[in-house]
Amino acid sequence: MRQPIVDFDRDEAGDWRAILACGHRQHLRGLLSNLVYGGLIRRRPC
Repeated sequence: MRQPIVDFDRDEAGDWRAILACGHRQHLRGLLSNLVYGGLIRRRPC
């Protein structure tokens, strides 16, 4: 289920994570990949 992003933080290595409304955290690299390949964000042509 999709959850709204309520905040952002960084993990121990300094990588950005989204904090979701359900309380879980997801690294942005995985989140952005899901959004692009799920069709919610379109890639711009190079």
